[in-house]
Amino acid sequence: SLPSRRLLEIYPNFDAVLQTHTMEDRGAVLLSLAGGGALAAPPQPPTPPLRPPSPPSPPMPGHTRSYENCAIVDAAREWQLYWTYLPEDNLIRMAMEKAGESGWISIGFQDINHVDIENTNEMGQADYIVADGSGSSGWVRDYYIARDENGEPDIDPQQDIRGGVVTRISGKTVAEFSRQLKTGDSYVRDKVITRTNKVLWANTDSGRYDKYHGKACGSIVMEWDKPSQCGAADTALYEFCDSATRNFCISWAVSGLYIEFTMIGLTLGYVSFGITDTPGKMYSADSWLCWVDSAGVGHLEDGHMDSYLAPQLDSQQDLELLSASETGGMTSCTFRRLLSTGDLQDRSIKQAGGMNDIIWATHTTDDRLAKHAKKGSGTVDFALGGSVPTPSVPAPIVEVKGLGKQPVCSSGGEFCLWWEFVNQSSAIQFTMESDKPTGYVSLGFGDILGVMAPADMYAGWVDTSGQGFFTDRYLPSGYDSPELDAQQDGVLVSAASLNGKTRVVFRRSLDTGDVGMDRAILLTGNNIIWATHDLTPLSKDAKMATHSSRDRGSFSINFYTGAIAGTSSSFPKYIYVAWAYVGTLLLVGVCARLVGAQLDIVIQRRLAPPLPPSLLHSLCLDFATVTVDLTIGEWLCIGLYFVFLIASALVAQQDFTPVPQEDGEVFGAVAGFNLMVSLLPVTRHSLWAPLLGCSFERAIKFHRWVARGFMLNVLLHALEMCDTFGFSAATELEPNAAGEGNLYGTIAAILMAVIMLGALEPVRRHAWEVFLVSHMAYLPTLVLICLHATDLLYVVLVSVTLYAADLTIRTFTQTFRGCKVLKLESVGGGALRLEVSTRTVFSAGQYMFLRIPTISHHETHPFSISSSPWPATRQSVAFHIKSMGAGTWTEKLLKLSNDKLQRSLNVFMDGPYGSWSIDPKQYPRLILVAGGIGITPLMSLLTDLLAQHRTLPQGTSVHLVWSSREMEAFTQWFPEEIAKLEKLKMFHLHLFLTQTHVTFVEDIEIGSESQVTWKSGRPDYLEVIARATAGVNARDVGVFACGPAPLVATVQNIAYDRGFMFHKETFVL
Repeated sequence: SLPSRRLLEIYPNFDAVLQTHTMEDRGAVLLSLAGGGALAAPPQPPTPPLRPPSPPSPPMPGHTRSYENCAIVDAAREWQLYWTYLPEDNLIRMAMEKAGESGWISIGFQDINHVDIENTNEMGQADYIVADGSGSSGWVRDYYIARDENGEPDIDPQQDIRGGVVTRISGKTVAEFSRQLKTGDSYVRDKVITRTNKVLWANTDSGRYDKYHGKACGSIVMEWDKPSQCGAADTALYEFCDSATRNFCISWAVSGLYIEFTMIGLTLGYVSFGITDTPGKMYSADSWLCWVDSAGVGHLEDGHMDSYLAPQLDSQQDLELLSASETGGMTSCTFRRLLSTGDLQDRSIKQAGGMNDIIWATHTTDDRLAKHAKKGSGTVDFALGGSVPTPSVPAPIVEVKGLGKQPVCSSGGEFCLWWEFVNQSSAIQFTMESDKPTGYVSLGFGDILGVMAPADMYAGWVDTSGQGFFTDRYLPSGYDSPELDAQQDGVLVSAASLNGKTRVVFRRSLDTGDVGMDRAILLTGNNIIWATHDLTPLSKDAKMATHSSRDRGSFSINFYTGAIAGTSSSFPKYIYVAWAYVGTLLLVGVCARLVGAQLDIVIQRRLAPPLPPSLLHSLCLDFATVTVDLTIGEWLCIGLYFVFLIASALVAQQDFTPVPQEDGEVFGAVAGFNLMVSLLPVTRHSLWAPLLGCSFERAIKFHRWVARGFMLNVLLHALEMCDTFGFSAATELEPNAAGEGNLYGTIAAILMAVIMLGALEPVRRHAWEVFLVSHMAYLPTLVLICLHATDLLYVVLVSVTLYAADLTIRTFTQTFRGCKVLKLESVGGGALRLEVSTRTVFSAGQYMFLRIPTISHHETHPFSISSSPWPATRQSVAFHIKSMGAGTWTEKLLKLSNDKLQRSLNVFMDGPYGSWSIDPKQYPRLILVAGGIGITPLMSLLTDLLAQHRTLPQGTSVHLVWSSREMEAFTQWFPEEIAKLEKLKMFHLHLFLTQTHVTFVEDIEIGSESQVTWKSGRPDYLEVIARATAGVNARDVGVFACGPAPLVATVQNIAYDRGFMFHKETFVL
């Protein structure tokens, strides 16, 4: 009932199965069509007794039965070639066989009109097929040599091999494939297989393919259309009988792809026998039932049994009745069938030493539904003959992992797989289960582990009504939804959604015969890919929704031994590296805090002096300070970062090997690691500052550096992926397995570029609002990144959680904790003093972020606290703020200082933040250097020391070196504080007015009670510091600086040269 073309695809020698009959097996008879009887026909003799078994000749291996011809290429090496030549289909099917289960094997084709037939060493101008059985699965590939002289084969860019399979079994290596006689490829690469070709062969006995075969090579001229056989087929007749009563006997003979049975039962009713999966049991069995009706007409049914009830008819009848008769109280029935029918309801006939468990039954009537009167069972080898009539345990099949035991599951339990061989191991039944109550679950067989295409795929699901669906699909290339296979070779057994999971059970033949679409189940490793999704396809031919990266994975499984040769976890391992980095940081921070201040003295030292002030001032980027302005502790953190960065790349490489876009995926994974690290320093309310001893303003530089590394990795990731899939893939909105939504990633990269440009130092310093607005794009950027690659959500989970908590706290404090302005007044020199009512506890040197809705509802700016933290019962905090120019936030605040309604202003404060990197109270000699408004944190420190001067060690001396362009800085900014400092001998003030180049010393009046001396011109910091520290041990000197970058760099150089501990305050956020 199948089209002849389809029959040829399933049974390549279907058109050649007719054999010439023997003299005994033919005859003639004269029939009267009108009378309905035979004329002059001799009476039929009783059915002769079955012939005893005769010694059979060794049968050919099982794979050779699929080919019409065979040639011995090299007898010494047992190198044989099998083929079926189909010129009408422009096709040839071949199998190469050599002795040994290791090494590689190859065959080449040359045009006899262009080569020397007698030259056995000529390798040029040839098309080669190479098969390597090494590794877990092996491969078959297309090569060529274009040159006339000998050389190494080159891989053919157009692979014209179809259905390539390498099998290692019974001491032999067999490589099977098919190709078109004329492939359409370049003549240089593929030769046309004509009726006659010169064939080159080669092989090795061990090792992987390395293009060198040694002396194991040769050539032969093949005539493809000429019948050829390596040996006689097994046509011997064998028998099986119920040894106790001989109530039932069968005889059989194998011929080519067919086996012919004759069953004889001691009854005039029906006779039947079949092959069962369970020894001695009639359920899960193939059943063949025959009877002769009252008119003498024979009937034969092909059925199956899944219970102890009567057999059910197969939907596909695969038996051919040859004769049936009732004679001498016996019913005899002769029929034939294919050894392997391809019908999932049939059991294949095991050959070459495979034992078949059979059952038989007879009845006294022809009623096929009547329960048998007699029955029996046995074990038969249909290849070698012989019978074991008593029920026995069959020859064991290797125990299969997953057969009624624990399944093979992904690491996260998203997918589980069970399997078992059925139909006498001619088919396999899979049970696949997803962790979702809805949607599809799919299983595929691929050529390369972890690669989605090309692959043979099966998908099943349960719709809302509870009905199960199942489809056979394939994906020839790319990462799109697999297409429906024109030949549906899987059979749905059951599908259900229970206990929050979807389970689909289906069967398929080990080799479906669907060339190019289906993959055969191999005796070695099978590359399995799987995927699940919670969306249910609308119909069988509908496109399947694209799975996320979490809901996919791969295994390499040997279904016969249960060995898992290699797995690809659905949860990438590089994610664990990111988590381990965060855990290590916490551990290091805790240990550092336990050690205490003595460790701070070591880790806060610098390994090199900073850059010269002039050079530093000329650089718009801070990258130049990376190697010269880091403390030992910061270097340790950087080293730790690079260790985990490299580990992340190495682990990601294992996660994504050997997919074509491996390098691009690795760059993407490293970018995800950098994204996580870059978010850690921006959390203000977190454990990082107290644990690592690095405050927010000093840690923010790491955010900038790592973010730049993130952008570099993003760029490399994009270039690699576009090189693999084409630049058009970057604009694909529909998700695919190469990256869940490429367009999302493209948009995220553009937004990140905008954020990076807005974060450049010139923008931050001169257009803070632009910097702030551009950074608001971080939230949609994170969302788009996670839509592009869902794995990264788990990578950045810790950082995002900390940042979200930090943002929540800041939003609450800046929205609901409004404080009343007690005083807002101009103090000259373009500066103002802001005093706010609050009981916030702070330490000297800390700063706060201020938001004043009257000026802007969304802008926040950091300012150092200039007032003393003492007394503890104070009710306010003060800030000294200098205007940064027309149109700025600070200029608007300065204008408000002249507003009569200023007392009605509310200020929302976030903080305090910051801390000294060294403890000022640990140093008997303190040098405080300030430039302009940089005096604010140092004045807070001075007033703190002033309030506690009685508790300071004896001999403590504090020197303030303060330079300013404005006279008002000395007279109006801190008049009361300076007056108090002047009264104590432990405080020494060195004030310099830099607005004129005339050098002189003058006393200026501070308030109404005191005067202070100042000098005109720029200070000589080396001279001032040298005098202030003369005769003092370097370990007892602490230097603090705050002001313009050149000033800070100059003081830092002096401190480094003299071995002083140094701390600087920075306004670069």
